[in-house]
Formats: sequence, structure tokens, C-alpha cells
Amino acid sequence: MKAKTLVVVLLLAVLLLSGSACDGGEAPTSTPTPTSELSAEQIMEAVAEAEIETYRFDMYMSMTMVGEMPGTVTMDVTGAIDEQNREMYMDMQLSMSMPEPMETGMEIYIVGDWIYMGVEMPGEPAMWMKMTMTEYMWEELDITSQQLDLLMDFVEVELLGTETVGGVECYKLRVTPDMGKLWEWAQMQGGMEELDPALDLEDIISDFSITEWVAKDTYFTTKAVIDITMTIESDTIDMTMTMLMYGFNEPVSIELPPEAADAVEVPMP
Repeated sequence: MKAKTLVVVLLLAVLLLSGSACDGGEAPTSTPTPTSELSAEQIMEAVAEAEIETYRFDMYMSMTMVGEMPGTVTMDVTGAIDEQNREMYMDMQLSMSMPEPMETGMEIYIVGDWIYMGVEMPGEPAMWMKMTMTEYMWEELDITSQQLDLLMDFVEVELLGTETVGGVECYKLRVTPDMGKLWEWAQMQGGMEELDPALDLEDIISDFSITEWVAKDTYFTTKAVIDITMTIESDTIDMTMTMLMYGFNEPVSIELPPEAADAVEVPMP
């Protein structure tokens, strides 16, 4: 149950990080300036309506656990999405010490109605698998549309001011999730049947802060940061996730590496 609960919290964090985007990548600079006449709700509505066909993203996560199972986990992710052609690329590098140090990597491609996954373990060649891509699976991966609809239902948004991120002037927003609604959503997702319906996220999570930067000219989200502190049984977990999105509506080229040609087909879960 501990691992399952942690997975759910991670899923919720990714959901809230997944919005839309803008050009950026550097730390925010300057002191917040006075806000415009737009409200936080109007800004988020404009974000939901922004048209995005292609983009790139970087995500970094760090997690520290103290208690029965102490250790650290870090994850670096880079990727690109082509909405129009339904193609995606993602490279993920994971490092952990729980309790023994371990590093692994994974590449994921969506090309030609197939999902290709290459898993790398230390000292071993990458193992490639593939499965058929369905309409439902693509919709689940489409973090620029459905997730924003959910976001507006699950959160309250406060406009803090404006800041410059990577040379782009952005609105700075504080997002406060409604833990009850998020928990109801999690329980309806496939594979979450084992979760205890009586479990209360507010009893697990002591801090859940979200900050987003939205470009004033395009309403693409430049950057989002989530800080979470939670207690699962006897373990206290501190986690920070940062996501940068950029290169919007610029050409992207997503091509399979030669080693993926021999990927073993696996059935859909």
C-alpha cells in the first residue's frame, strides 16, 4: 500500500505539472511587477485555449525519504511532442539509493501507431519492446488539453504578479489543489482499485505548493514547480518537481533509433 500511495501522489503531481507551455528554461529574474487587469481565472482560461502543435519539455524531480526506507531518488526527463502527427519522444534517467545505489534509463517513442520503449540497465544493452498505440492511450498522453480541463476543476489559482523567465515576461501564479477532488479523480483511474476509499490525502500530505509561470504574450506555461511533503506510514517524503516547456510550434523531428527496429512486441496491459 505504501508504494501504491506514493505512485498516486506522483501521478497527481505530474497531472498538475502538465499544462501547456511557452519558451523559457532559465530561473526567474527580477522582482515581481504589478499585475495586469486580467484575473487568475481569465489567465488560466487563456492557457486552456492556447493552440499548441509541437513543443519540447524538460522535467527534473528530486525525492528524499526519511524513516523505515531512507534514500533519495532523482529523475531527469527530456522530450518532444508533435500533436499534429501524434508522435512523441522522451528520455528518462533515474538514479536512486534505496538502500543500494542504482541507475537506470528509459527511452520512449511514439511513431507510426506504435509505442516503443527501450530500458537500459547498468552493464547491459538496452532492451526494446513495442505495443500498439490506441486512441485512448494518446488521449491519456495529451497533457496540453484534457489535463487543463481537469486542472481548472481541481484547483484554486491566485495571481502573484509578473516575473521574467528566460527573457519572457510571465504571469506568476500560485495553484492550490483541492485534495478531496484530486483523490476522487485518482480512485476512478484504471489500476487504482486497491486504494483504500477511506484514505484521506490531507492526512498524508502536509504541504503541496505549486507555482506556475505563464507567458503574457502567448499564454504558454513557461515553468511549473511543485513542492510536496508527505508521510506514508513511518516514512516522511520531500519531493520537488520542476517542468520547463519551450520550442512551441517549432518543427520537431522524432525518429526511431536503429536498435528499436528489433523491438519485441508485447501485449497491451
